[in-house]
Amino acid sequence: MADLGIGAYRFSLAWPRIQPTGRGPAAQKGLDFYRRLVDELLDKGIQPVATLYHWDLPQELEDAGGWPERATAERFAEYAALAADALGDRVKTWTTLNEPWCSAFLGYGSGVHAPGRTDPVDALRAAHHLNLAHGLAVQALRDRIPPTPGARSRSTSTTSARSPATPPTPTPSAASTRWPTGSSPDRC
Repeated sequence: MADLGIGAYRFSLAWPRIQPTGRGPAAQKGLDFYRRLVDELLDKGIQPVATLYHWDLPQELEDAGGWPERATAERFAEYAALAADALGDRVKTWTTLNEPWCSAFLGYGSGVHAPGRTDPVDALRAAHHLNLAHGLAVQALRDRIPPTPGARSRSTSTTSARSPATPPTPTPSAASTRWPTGSSPDRC
């Protein structure tokens, strides 16, 4: 990767590797694996980008109800704190959740992803608790990682472009006449 000039590498932490039951202390062997990975990336001049959740919920938490249960979001915040304590001195960019829409609606609604459930109410509850988990995890990261220039946390969303079958005739809107192209009042 260094020979290719890659400046950053996004990888996913496996929650069950770090906290096999989804609660309690971290498994040091699991944390050591990620410590070595982060150290190697930094030694090669590659910025590590850690993803906390990429569809690998500890089985014990799924058995207790999974993402439709609020307790799962609370356990996620505890796990995020463990990861931050172990890696926060070297990782500047954190992704809390990878495609939470898929986890909620494909995992608990249509059943095409794990855990394979088909309950629309559970899908909505999972979506709510995944959003809550994101907020709780961001707070845990902020509480444990000192403010550093360039540090940030985020979630990775599923997006896709849609085009109308018949393109509309362009007409200026009130908003487009107030703000010059490429700018907006709340640009981040």
